[in-house]
Amino acid sequence: MMKLKKTKAGFTLLELIIAVSITALLSLVAFQMLDGIVSVWKIADENISVESEAQFALEQIGRDLESVVFKKDNGPMFAVDVLKDDLNSGNWDSTNYNFGKPASNPTHFDPADNRYGWAGCWVRFFCASPTLNAVSYQIIRAKPESGINEPRYSLFRTAVSNRFTMESGYNIKDANSYELPNPQSEVHPGAIKSPDTYQSILAENVIDFGVRLFVYDDAFTPSAAIDVYTPTGMRLVFPSDSNGVLDSTDTSHIAPIFNSVSADYPDAVEVYIRVINPLGAEKLREIEQNGPNNSAWYSVVEEHSKLFTKFIRIPSQAF
Repeated sequence: MMKLKKTKAGFTLLELIIAVSITALLSLVAFQMLDGIVSVWKIADENISVESEAQFALEQIGRDLESVVFKKDNGPMFAVDVLKDDLNSGNWDSTNYNFGKPASNPTHFDPADNRYGWAGCWVRFFCASPTLNAVSYQIIRAKPESGINEPRYSLFRTAVSNRFTMESGYNIKDANSYELPNPQSEVHPGAIKSPDTYQSILAENVIDFGVRLFVYDDAFTPSAAIDVYTPTGMRLVFPSDSNGVLDSTDTSHIAPIFNSVSADYPDAVEVYIRVINPLGAEKLREIEQNGPNNSAWYSVVEEHSKLFTKFIRIPSQAF
């Protein structure tokens, strides 16, 4: 009697389709999970980058301000100016720069909304650590180093050498030294206005920088219009009106006045620094290269940047 061979049955077409579908679904879920993990990691990495840039800058600014010095019977030794355009340093890089900040506010100075000028504030003073030096801070759009083609907004710190500081004197507004453009080197007094854009970068992707200045005044009685930013026992002197109220029309502060240690020489400084993450910086470059889009510029800033502050008390150091 003949025996029939048993044959092994294969998968049916329907079973194959179901198996492939389940595999594809599981792969999609796994990919989405992996993509989500990568996105979270990238955001965390960018946030760490922003935090580290801001903290490093604020620590350096704090060290400088805590060693500020003044000299009686001398010219201005502390000055702040809101930069209304990109012309101050002479080093602003306009590569792929068809459009900058929206033109709706000519100065872009609205301290109540923490906006401190087209290029932030230009802050300069004298400090005594580690030696007596003239120091300045300002934002410049420039290439951070040779070989990099795309300019970036960066916060620059310049410290004039002790020798040049002693030779140039203690008037930070002197047009023949500290406000002289095109310095011979980074340590030359003219670097206060025109820093070396390859050697003086303190922090990258800084798109705004500003200060508020306060003096001790126990007799000061705040008006009903006083804002909430004034610490108890202090009076705001910049940017403010005569009543110590935050004022967007106050765009320059010079202290002390000749022949006296003016009450307008600050006893405390509140520093504001806004840093944008790398993705936001790239989006700003695209906007600036392609042309005006007033709403997009600040939308990118609001989405991709973070504001950092530091309140610094200035010891009284006269010499």
